[in-house]
Amino acid sequence: MKYAIKNRATAGIMSVMLLISFFVSCDKNKQPEIGSIENSLTLFKLDNVNNDENLQETDYVDSQSGIEGKYIPVYGNTGLAAGLGKIVLQLFDDAGQLLTSKEITKFFRPEYHIFNEQLNIPNEDRGKTYKIVVTSYDRSGNKTLEKSFLGVDVLTCDPLPACIVTNQITIMLETPENTPEDENIYIFGSINGWGNRADPIYMFHKSSEMSHCYCLSIAYPPGSVDWQLGEIYVSRGSWETQAVTLAGADLSWNYTTTERSPIWKIKVEKWRDL
Repeated sequence: MKYAIKNRATAGIMSVMLLISFFVSCDKNKQPEIGSIENSLTLFKLDNVNNDENLQETDYVDSQSGIEGKYIPVYGNTGLAAGLGKIVLQLFDDAGQLLTSKEITKFFRPEYHIFNEQLNIPNEDRGKTYKIVVTSYDRSGNKTLEKSFLGVDVLTCDPLPACIVTNQITIMLETPENTPEDENIYIFGSINGWGNRADPIYMFHKSSEMSHCYCLSIAYPPGSVDWQLGEIYVSRGSWETQAVTLAGADLSWNYTTTERSPIWKIKVEKWRDL
């Protein structure tokens, strides 16, 4: 009887040990959280088609326009098992000259970081092809991971310096090719009480770099808590020269800052008289 009890006790202890061993084994095989242990550096495409694909060194990313001018967007994440020290983003021209650099030293987690950054293109270096390099360093300052891709400054309807004003909205306007070069273009509507279609306060500035590109900076409407402008119409100064759809119907836009960035883009399809 004592022997049987002893055997049952031994079997119980062995079962417990096997159970502990099983859980330890499972814990060792458990997949780590992304970026917490595995060293990684990913640069994402964001084109609404391939935005889950990793950028390669031969991939091109187009420039974008912002309040501070043109820039190359950089989206990605990186992780280091030893902990992140800093992340360095650099923009080089096609001759290898460093144009813009940015460092990240505050992280989403000590060992993992998601970034959404802009590398500004200096005005004197616009219209070029660039190389963008992203490098992560550990806490000891050692360079650990590095990836690169290419950027290109795409010529677009970009804001002029006169149209970039703090705490104001910049409206970018693109017009058809048959737009007369010697005529002024205006917005009107609820912004000016449906009044003058040729109000000089709301006249666009014409771009000297690109044909049929214009911009305008406007302030908060009086008493508004956001930049809600209601209906915006575009004309060359009269009802007869107003922007219309290809079918000839009135064309209007309705903007508010809760939906748009500080740069709004309008494209005229057709003029009523042309």
